[in-house]
Amino acid sequence: SVMSVDNALNLVVVKTYPGMAQAVAACMDTHSISGVMGCVAGDDTIFVAIKTVEGALSAARDIKKILGV
Repeated sequence: SVMSVDNALNLVVVKTYPGMAQAVAACMDTHSISGVMGCVAGDDTIFVAIKTVEGALSAARDIKKILGV
């Protein structure tokens, strides 16, 4: 369901196939990802807010691992 995971400053952006973002976000919410303040899911994009810019790199790696990307 996940097409890509990238970070931009303190945000991690997860791109999914259309209609899958909310399901992927729900999956991510069940895991304890360090530094995550919260996430917002649309139709095919999820924005994950991270506490720090440095933490976004680590969170992106963790998210990729959890989602198998």
